[in-house]
Amino acid sequence: MARMSKRISNKITKTKEQQNAPKEQKKYGKDIWLILLIVINFLLLVTMWESLILAPISFATYLVLEIALVIMYANRHAKVSDNVREWLYKAQIFFMGIILLLFLYTVFAYIFG
Repeated sequence: MARMSKRISNKITKTKEQQNAPKEQKKYGKDIWLILLIVINFLLLVTMWESLILAPISFATYLVLEIALVIMYANRHAKVSDNVREWLYKAQIFFMGIILLLFLYTVFAYIFG
């Protein structure tokens, strides 16, 4: 009987400790490289606007890359439901596939054209 009451009291104290445990602090600057890529890509789009308009495939590549990076950042940091998070992940993969296709088109056009 003493053994059972001891187990029960241990379980109660463990659950109380888990409830009162401090939550983990989020590490700031975790995605500093992602933020840096978003800023650099945005600056390239703004500063090279005139020359990118003349090459629509390059402009589309940079624009879709910016969209994919912003979706990736939103997927990591936005407080959304799991269903929305799944759709964001699918959109991210979709836009990365478009970037790959545009890149391959540019390479083939450069080699064979």
